[in-house]
Amino acid sequence: MTHERLLAKIAHNYYIEEMSQREIADSLALSYAKVSRMLAEAKRLGLVQVSIKYPVDTNQRVEAEMEKRFGLREAIIVKSSSGNRLRVLGQAGADALQRIATPKDVIGISWGSSLLHVVNQLPSGQKMGVEIVQLVGGLNGGGQNVQAVDLAKRLGQIYDSDPNILYCPAVVANSMVKEGLMEDESITHVMGLWNQVTISLIGIGSMSKESVLFKEHHLSDHWFDYLQERRAVGDMCMRFFDKDGKVCSSDLDDVLMGVDLPTMEAMKTVICVAGGVEKAEAIAGALHTGIPDILVTDLETAKEVLSFA
Repeated sequence: MTHERLLAKIAHNYYIEEMSQREIADSLALSYAKVSRMLAEAKRLGLVQVSIKYPVDTNQRVEAEMEKRFGLREAIIVKSSSGNRLRVLGQAGADALQRIATPKDVIGISWGSSLLHVVNQLPSGQKMGVEIVQLVGGLNGGGQNVQAVDLAKRLGQIYDSDPNILYCPAVVANSMVKEGLMEDESITHVMGLWNQVTISLIGIGSMSKESVLFKEHHLSDHWFDYLQERRAVGDMCMRFFDKDGKVCSSDLDDVLMGVDLPTMEAMKTVICVAGGVEKAEAIAGALHTGIPDILVTDLETAKEVLSFA
């Protein structure tokens, strides 16, 4: 988020939403003194007159509507085209992470193209002391760059931290195989860290034969039919939900090696990065779970998401 956009968001929340400076500071991970200084700067620059003078390139009103409608701590909505969407979303996600992360944080990361672009936009030499945790097992086949293990390792390099890697597949053959893997101390150690994660980076997948999970056969046609029957609209970390945010994949959960929805919900800050109108229904469903705290998406998708609410 640019400095001018942050000034406008703080001014909007203070003068229009009538939030206190303390509430604004807590929601944006800023100090009370910095919020006060930025409000004064907004006045000095003419951003605040009788009403807020929004910078031309902001999507402040849609962000405010998304925050109200879904109870988000923060909506970050960017303008993009299909050609640069992932890069722009990645930059916005990276900016948000840099703004809120502290050396005491434990950062969990899932997998996907959007998160790959977040990691790509992070400069090296970030805050020391951060711990990195992988949130879901590996996927068979290609797409190595977007896998959780690769993203966790790259994030560890950026933060100069040894990542906690989950050395197991994301999907196993049956519940007995899962039970066997759960006897491995290295696996249960990483899973035990999920309850300590303070910031998580999570993508949102759509329920479509064209999504990576089904197109590349990480999940079989059997599971696609199973999920369709239960009216699934999307997933986070391969945990599927319906349009109302209700879990609808209990049988599939028995063969997954990854963080579940209740554990995600307990995390202090969940940053979801996803865009494209084809994902609008999935994003709306994800927001109805109550899990995302910060959503990074594009303007066209945000408007479509609001139509599903």
